[in-house]
Amino acid sequence: MNFVSKCLILILMVFGALQSKAQTKFNPDSKWSLSLSIGPQISDWSWQSESGSSLRNSFFTEQNMFSADLLVGYQVKKSSFELGLGNSFYRFKSDIFVFSQSNDPAIDFDSSFTVETDVYINIPIIYKYHFYSTQRLNLYAGLGLANKFRLLDIHKFYVFKEGEKNLKSTSNTLNERVDYLLAAAINIGIDVAVSESFNLGFSPSFEQSLFNYREAGSLTIKYHQINFNLNVTYRL
Repeated sequence: MNFVSKCLILILMVFGALQSKAQTKFNPDSKWSLSLSIGPQISDWSWQSESGSSLRNSFFTEQNMFSADLLVGYQVKKSSFELGLGNSFYRFKSDIFVFSQSNDPAIDFDSSFTVETDVYINIPIIYKYHFYSTQRLNLYAGLGLANKFRLLDIHKFYVFKEGEKNLKSTSNTLNERVDYLLAAAINIGIDVAVSESFNLGFSPSFEQSLFNYREAGSLTIKYHQINFNLNVTYRL
């Protein structure tokens, strides 16, 4: 069972347990809200050259990670608007490179691979339309923009020697130049009142990149991803 499957099972178990115990109603007078949204994501990335040709990096594979955002919301009747700040983590693992009969004294291992983790700052902007509401249940659909700024690169280099894997080196590089991604996002969601002030929700969403600005580098980054978010909301 992979990382995403385990997270989804945990989210659904918690959501179902709290929903069954909830006896309270949504507070109709609450317009402002503060939400924590966290969950796994499945993403697919590509890199495009200046000539427009698509360069799929065949040496790296994506490993599913997660994102976490803190959002402030304001609701007017059936519409609500949210602005957030958070982080997304993306991990890329290289293929295993085998070194056979190397004459380089620095290569004292049989094979190696690298793991790169990119950390982005998220600034989501979301509009939601609440199309179905009862005293305890709220269903909505949303549209938004995902603004991502790359913050940190974490590089780990692993080697195999006589069948044993070892971490040979690690480095953290703070991104000092602008690397910006803009993506369109759509989502659907459900909220359940678990107290007069707190709601618990689940909202799968889809993101598709629209624009990438890089201060340095000749490749344009594109991605799309699916998010599975558990939302805890406090109504002010």
